Amino acid sequence: MKLGESIKKMFDRFTNIVNGFKALGKVYSNKEMVKKLINSPSKYWEAKVTTIEESKNLDELSLDKVMGSLLACEMKLEHGKEKTRQVGVVLNFSIQEESNDDDEEEEKEEDNEEVTILAKKFKRFMKMDKGKRFQERKIIS
Repeated sequence: MKLGESIKKMFDRFTNIVNGFKALGKVYSNKEMVKKLINSPSKYWEAKVTTIEESKNLDELSLDKVMGSLLACEMKLEHGKEKTRQVGVVLNFSIQEESNDDDEEEEKEEDNEEVTILAKKFKRFMKMDKGKRFQERKIIS
């Protein structure tokens, strides 16, 4: 398996190689193909491959089931990556270095006060009983 290659692309290459051997007269049994497929993923997949080997009897396992297990693992990993990519909204502010100007200091103090007030209102909003508030809206409607 190549670095960064998906399981589907790896399986397509594997199938092409096996078909090439068939054309040359070398035929592999299902058991041999399963063992070769299990050994072909990169080190990244080592834990998943070990789990498949331990949980299933490789002698009776079909090539399609191995492929299905690897694809399922890949899909779970991709789904996990998508969740970590989601971005939340965060209130962020920074206090700049103090300067000698009185006007700038007053503006900074006002900005800090506004941010403090906004943060307090946001905390209060988050603490509200949302279920109760939803029921009140429903009754009014």
